Amino acid sequence: RATTNFWDDITNFRFKLPAILWDSRLNTKKGYQQPEQTNEVIDSPSDVEIIDAPDEFPKLPNASQQMELDASPNVLSSRVRSTNMHELFRKEWIRSTKPYPISLSLKKLKDILNVNKPMDPDCFNMAIRMLACNEALLWLEDKYHYMDLQFYSISDFARDPCRRARLDINQLAKLFECWPNMEYRISHCSNILLPYNFLGHFILFILNMDTRRVYIMDPRPLPSWFKGSDPSIHYIHKLHNIANNFKLAIESAYPKWHDHIYVWRRILPRWVPKTLDWNLTGFLVINFMQAWNDTRLPLISTARNVLRNKFLVELLKYEENESKDNIPREIREILKHLR
Repeated sequence: RATTNFWDDITNFRFKLPAILWDSRLNTKKGYQQPEQTNEVIDSPSDVEIIDAPDEFPKLPNASQQMELDASPNVLSSRVRSTNMHELFRKEWIRSTKPYPISLSLKKLKDILNVNKPMDPDCFNMAIRMLACNEALLWLEDKYHYMDLQFYSISDFARDPCRRARLDINQLAKLFECWPNMEYRISHCSNILLPYNFLGHFILFILNMDTRRVYIMDPRPLPSWFKGSDPSIHYIHKLHNIANNFKLAIESAYPKWHDHIYVWRRILPRWVPKTLDWNLTGFLVINFMQAWNDTRLPLISTARNVLRNKFLVELLKYEENESKDNIPREIREILKHLR
């Protein structure tokens, strides 16, 4: 017999279901819907009663309403910038321990707002964890496997090949397991989203497992010195390194795999947003991963302050944050009024 807690969970979930369905990447009906014409009689203008505006002045907002008016990403960013208490500077503001520990201090959060600094790898990995562990994904038939920068760091791509440690294939293969509390197998995924980071320059490689295509999404334009007819050649060395380690790891995680992504068709979509700001590439790649729908990307802002403020808000609103009590109460109050 179902327990009381079970029915409570069902009741609570009913309120979440419309939002989950509406936000689904499978929902093709998002946006304004033109109402259908009906045979009902439309009221005439004579049926409309015009009411004069009241003479009294509008009421001033109360404290709660004023908080909502004041609460914005810019206000939150200002509060974070102005927080300089020594005991808070090194303290963990955001922490998650599964599948491996990540902690973000106030210093790292402040660096998000510094336009002269690139995306911090720990901040990036935390954002990918939040995306990959979103319960709404459980309801999608079309499964994606989101990878963080662990593939890049374990592969040690930044180091000269002659100086790299022996590759731990078993450790790399674990990256193809499903994320905590998510239920899927890598063999059931239609897309694998694999980010790449070198000295703060982020690129996204999307592997379409059904069509055998590799989408290369670089937020920066090709360098002026590149003169080749095939722009994918510019990424050939990166793709070669990824493909070799990918093959070793996925064959360990999924023994039935018998393919090599290096020979797949390579595509550089023309509609990928571009920026000349090296330090902004990580923030754009996060948005690429959040917005990818197996076809293309929607319109994404390249305004650096907009992207950085939005990213900071998303991190601070992380519901599974194990250190949320370390965030000052004033900032938590602002977060409550941010949608």
